[in-house]
Amino acid sequence: MPIENIDLSLSDLRILEDLATYGPRNVSEIARKLGVPAETLRKKLKRLRSQIFLRTNVNIYHTNLGLRKAVVLAEAFPGYEDLLFNCLKQNGFWVAIARCYGMFEGCASVFTIPKTHCSEFEQFLNQIRRLGVAKNIDAFWSTCFHSVNSRSMWFDKQLGYWNLQWDAWIEEIKNEQTELPYTLVDPKDFPILGDEIDVLMLKELEKDATIKIAKLAEMLKISPQLARYHFQEHLIGKGLI
Repeated sequence: MPIENIDLSLSDLRILEDLATYGPRNVSEIARKLGVPAETLRKKLKRLRSQIFLRTNVNIYHTNLGLRKAVVLAEAFPGYEDLLFNCLKQNGFWVAIARCYGMFEGCASVFTIPKTHCSEFEQFLNQIRRLGVAKNIDAFWSTCFHSVNSRSMWFDKQLGYWNLQWDAWIEEIKNEQTELPYTLVDPKDFPILGDEIDVLMLKELEKDATIKIAKLAEMLKISPQLARYHFQEHLIGKGLI
């Protein structure tokens, strides 16, 4: 079923698709796949960033950092919406907190909690409810998230619309025999495979995945060689991203 029209060309959509496939740090590889000069691609990316607020950041696999993910839905008592938002922010393990409107007034948030402190986190949420700030508050412990990136083949270039085949996909899911991706399977344990340098690098890469290794080394006050080692052997090699 066609949905809202957009102001992107098919070549723009292929760029976005390859960014998700090969990563925003591999501009030269993406340019080779698309058959355009790397400098031309960099100019197109600059235009896209200004046109659609394109952000590139790493997707952290928190499970390998000893962290469990919790999705929290909290309904505020009338007039306490901002207070509820601020209360949730007091727990420093939040990844994202957003105000909700419509179905309920309150907040939706995602937290990554150390595996040994999950019960304390639930007590924290219960205390917010007991204080009368939240009418209802629920935590849903989850595996990591698995994104589905846009595909240029889903876009009808003649009509200029996305044409998503929902009915066919639903039937495909019913008959699919493959195993779930590892990100959607509850692990037997939550190993801590990273160290302080890894966490600090992940913090910056979560803001901007294209930051240069030399810049990361400068920010962390370590050598470029050590920063490169952690990026290749820890962040990628140990499955932290």
